[in-house]
Amino acid sequence: KGQITDARTGEPLGFVNLMFKGTNVGGHSDLNGQFDLNIHKPIDTLLVSYLGYRPQRLKIQANKTTELKIQLQSAENMLNAVE
Repeated sequence: KGQITDARTGEPLGFVNLMFKGTNVGGHSDLNGQFDLNIHKPIDTLLVSYLGYRPQRLKIQANKTTELKIQLQSAENMLNAVE
């Protein structure tokens, strides 16, 4: 469980994608950036992705409740306007 925020502003990020590596088990953060996920397999990596931000791979301990404070960095590759 934990919270996801913007690394620069500290604002919570809602609807960030979270997935346990190698599975189809995951979810997303709520409007306040909060999330709570459970899995009953020995997984050691949580994948975090959000449009406009750099994805992260976080190491977690299997069979242990962990509280995470995740700060996502804005992706510098912004799209140019189409004319």
